[in-house]
Amino acid sequence: MADESRNLIWVEKYRPQTLADFVCSDSYRKKFEDYVRTKDIPNLLLVGSPGTGKTSLARIFVKNIPCDHMYINASEERGIDVLKTKIKDFAYYIGTEGLKICILDEFEGTTPSFQAGFRGILEFASAHTRFILTCNYPQKIIPPIHSRCQTFEFKTFSKEQIITKLEQILQLEQVKFAKKDLVDIATNTYPDIRKAIQVCNQLVRENQLVIDKDVFQSSTNVKILDFIKKKDWQSVRKLINNEPIIYEEVYKFLFDEIMTINSDSTNLITIADYLYRHSITADPEVNFMALVIQLCQK
Repeated sequence: MADESRNLIWVEKYRPQTLADFVCSDSYRKKFEDYVRTKDIPNLLLVGSPGTGKTSLARIFVKNIPCDHMYINASEERGIDVLKTKIKDFAYYIGTEGLKICILDEFEGTTPSFQAGFRGILEFASAHTRFILTCNYPQKIIPPIHSRCQTFEFKTFSKEQIITKLEQILQLEQVKFAKKDLVDIATNTYPDIRKAIQVCNQLVRENQLVIDKDVFQSSTNVKILDFIKKKDWQSVRKLINNEPIIYEEVYKFLFDEIMTINSDSTNLITIADYLYRHSITADPEVNFMALVIQLCQK
């Protein structure tokens, strides 16, 4: 009988299934192991960029802690009706396992009225129900919810960690590869390890990793960096008007790559300053373009 696991998409096949597989700090790991050992968790707010393991950790908890559980993509099911029916019904009725865990993925996508109503459920459903909220942008979540959750922030993986993970997967899949190709993939997908694995999976042909440069054309971060190197801020503006952009990821990417533009360390302070302004600005595009122009003038 054929091994069905060989046909799985790599992102799912190599998603961490246990805490032993999950990459995090030692202090975080000890706390998570305590949750599994006691078979209970507080309400959790898991924060970090895409691909840092937030949803994987939530799934590990519901797999290893006896509970009834429910998963909701909160960026899609974010209306007040979902709160009043689906979530409230789950929270207030006693489950077969005693403890119930509700995962609300991408919670920052919920509406203000949703968050205001959810605050009450957090307060009054604590006897039998726990919530795991994941988000990329914690500033979009109201303070009363922050104060009622234990927050864990996950940092992006380094390029070296991404390359190592790709090497491990390719070796397990018995795929031939060149190390320089993994560097290309990690650079063009950074800091999203999930996207790196997806691209790697896509580029395998007859047990050989074959680089197709067209795959990298969607890497907005790399394009922006190239335009800044050329001091072409006009092209950056055209780019962000025509392609989807997650500003927080671009700031992080530029912060990590800025020394390839020039060796002026004050650029790091400049990026940090504009990232702070991004969190309070009324127009993220104007703020970002001001950064780009300043970097182009260096």
